[in-house]
Amino acid sequence: MLLGHSKGGVDAAAALSIYRCYLKDKVAGLALVQSPYGGTPLASDILRKGQIADKETGRIMELLICKLIKGDIRALKDLT
Repeated sequence: MLLGHSKGGVDAAAALSIYRCYLKDKVAGLALVQSPYGGTPLASDILRKGQIADKETGRIMELLICKLIKGDIRALKDLT
């Protein structure tokens, strides 16, 4: 049984979809809690041109995501 929370739920569902042939005998079910299937407004606003997504905000987000939490800036686009 897989349990996914927030973006982990979206990722778990995607993994089951992509790797169904490998996982169908290993996973009995999928439970999701607060998974943003419609995206999150904050990520959409940050990336929307003319809104929050100016050059300075982009640099700040890249610093926070890439340097501070050692993440990948593409994850922000995944949340839209």
